[in-house]
Amino acid sequence: MAPAGLGRIPLLGQAGLSRYFDDPQLWAEQLNAFTPSHICEPTARQGPFSNCMAMLPLGCMRILSTLGNSIQLASSGSGYAHLVMSYRGLTRWCVDRQWFDNWTNESLLYVPPGPLQIENSITAGIVTFVDLDALLQTALTMEGPDGNHRMVKGALQSTRLIPAQDPSSRKLFRVLYSAYRHLDCLSTAGSEVLRQSCMEDQILRLWILLLIPELRVGAGRSSRPSSDGDGSRWIRALTDWIDAHADHPLALTDLERQTGYSRRSLQLAFRRHMGCTPMQWVKRCRLQKARERLLHSAPGDSVGGVAQRLGFANAASFSRDFTRLYGEKPSALLRQAPSRLDSFPERSAGPAL
Repeated sequence: MAPAGLGRIPLLGQAGLSRYFDDPQLWAEQLNAFTPSHICEPTARQGPFSNCMAMLPLGCMRILSTLGNSIQLASSGSGYAHLVMSYRGLTRWCVDRQWFDNWTNESLLYVPPGPLQIENSITAGIVTFVDLDALLQTALTMEGPDGNHRMVKGALQSTRLIPAQDPSSRKLFRVLYSAYRHLDCLSTAGSEVLRQSCMEDQILRLWILLLIPELRVGAGRSSRPSSDGDGSRWIRALTDWIDAHADHPLALTDLERQTGYSRRSLQLAFRRHMGCTPMQWVKRCRLQKARERLLHSAPGDSVGGVAQRLGFANAASFSRDFTRLYGEKPSALLRQAPSRLDSFPERSAGPAL
């Protein structure tokens, strides 16, 4: 099940992201692009309205973190699906005249685009607004061109409670909560690191795996690429493509779309031919790009700056991975760069010792 004692809601309190509201209508106006509401008011039993909200744009999605008074809300709906994680209490959602009780630690909730009503005991959690077509296209890519597309489309058409008690989902629950917590680190590291991280793809894939359990085993495509020459040829073509695009955001879904193979197929083929996973290979290519930039650095370049431009959020972990792969610290390589050596003034010859 989801971790007990979920603690602080990710993104709340971050400078530049968070805002405080004492007016429910002003709070609702911030949501109108994603959940246009004609009713939004605090429940009668509570005092003055108070809410803290953070909104993070992330690729095809917007992530809302919120904590405050209980509310009643009615929305005419929009083109966005809602991926809902509660962090406190109970939230009741009414969709197509059916009520869904989403309890903290017990379930997640998926709500497709359309009219809805909300009642809760406290407004506390994360709602990810995602374009339904982007969600569908990622799910279809994971299923593959020969998969059951009707099943995938059907799974995204209706409201779903995803129970945390399901043993097969517990690990995915934990990873999903961890992914949202990781956004705190990435969002403070800067927009380029956040863009390079492809976190929107990771979050989408986790939700899709929870919504469509059939995709967890890579069903729908050939799960075992050819081990003959053709197999090695398409792997070489893919690694060349990765190398050419390593300084751009690359997600697992991009590799699936490029090849037409599933996650499991890619993992099997990469382990057989390259001795690592696909995303480990992407990381290795980025470290190689970083090494080239350090060797040909300009005055003013820093290890942290090079790491951030290639999507490494943490300079210490970048340095550790770089040193493990190349046997020398990136800071030492930076000092050896010809441009750095040329930038030092000439020294006059001193007395012979």
